[in-house]
This record gives sequence, structure tokens and C-alpha cells, in this order.
Amino acid sequence: MEIQEEKRQCLLTPRFIRVILVVLTGMLLMGMGERYSKQGHALGKRVVEVLIQQGYCSDGNDCNKREVVLGEHGNRVNFNFYGMTDSKVLSVVFAMVLTEGLEITGGVPITISVFPKPKKEYLGAKSFFQKPSIRMEVNEK
Repeated sequence: MEIQEEKRQCLLTPRFIRVILVVLTGMLLMGMGERYSKQGHALGKRVVEVLIQQGYCSDGNDCNKREVVLGEHGNRVNFNFYGMTDSKVLSVVFAMVLTEGLEITGGVPITISVFPKPKKEYLGAKSFFQKPSIRMEVNEK
């Protein structure tokens, strides 16, 4: 009986450690990904306004359905544009980000990456090897 109890404790300890590590890793990753979400949402709202003004989307829901703009906010505000090849619309968005972006984000740096194909074309392992066709970084003045 003692041998089974001892064996059970030995099996439980590594499992317990793995569970703790998984939970801690998840908490760290979630925290890192949300660092500048407030700033990213504010800039994202303005970007969508520009897309609507330019006639690229009819409203916010239309932009969301198209999956044109997706944000990832880690150590800066990051936006990925997918399937957008209209250079006029892109230039207006870039101009707005250059002139208003840092003010909107409170000085948090911004990166915009443009991928010419729709988001679904970049799913899976092959997405790691895809480079954006345009990449713009805006840092503090």
C-alpha cells in the first residue's frame, strides 16, 4: 500500500508542475498580448473611420466581415491589412497614421503590415514565411 501511495505522489508532482507551468505561461502570454489593447482599439476605430470615408467599407461590420484589418498589440500597436491592394486607400490610411497615430496611441509605437492576399491565404504553417508587401513603422517623434 505504501509503495502505491509513494508512486502516486511521484506521478502527481510532475503533473502538478506541468499544470502550473501551462497556467503561468498562458497568463504571461495573455498579458503580453494585451499590453496596448486600449491604444490599439482607439487607433483601429480611427482606421475603420478612414476606410468608411474612402468607400472601402460601408460600415464597421462590413470591415470586420472582410477581415481587412486585424490588430495584434504586444510591445507596440500592430495592424495587419489583408487583401487590400487599393493604393489610394492605403495612402490615406498611412497619412492618417503618420499625422495622428502617435497622438491617438499616446506615443505608443505603431507598425502596419500590408499583405496583398485575403487573411485565409495566410493560415497555417506557411504564414510564418510570408512577408508583407508593405511595412510601415511609426515611432516616437
